[in-house]
Amino acid sequence: MRREGRPPRVLIVEDEFLIALNLQQMLEDIGVEEVDCAQDLETAADFVRRTPPDFAILDINIGAALVFPIAAELHERGVRFVFSSGRTWVNLAEQLARHPLVPEPVEPEALKSILGSMGFGGAAGWAGAEFDGQSG
Repeated sequence: MRREGRPPRVLIVEDEFLIALNLQQMLEDIGVEEVDCAQDLETAADFVRRTPPDFAILDINIGAALVFPIAAELHERGVRFVFSSGRTWVNLAEQLARHPLVPEPVEPEALKSILGSMGFGGAAGWAGAEFDGQSG
């Protein structure tokens, strides 16, 4: 059963398996039931076309590639997303610079705050939502 205020489908684009697994667990802990993970741009593009997400978390560096083509496609489709990165980015294209940049590792409370600010939940919507206490 879908919990009110949670995005029904989230796409994680992250090439580090353990980081993706940690993000997936955090999302599931707060009631997100459908989480797709892509470790490369081709898989991410396939998910966007076949099962479009309602929200996405995009690591900027995916191997030697940058996630910006996926971000542009999500932006065109009106899908809300955030970038995640272990470094600061200052030269994002204007349309992409409007999307938040979350420092890695993403902490559980930061994830709840981000989702709330994007219209998924909020203070009342997160009542009772807890994480298992593990963070990346």
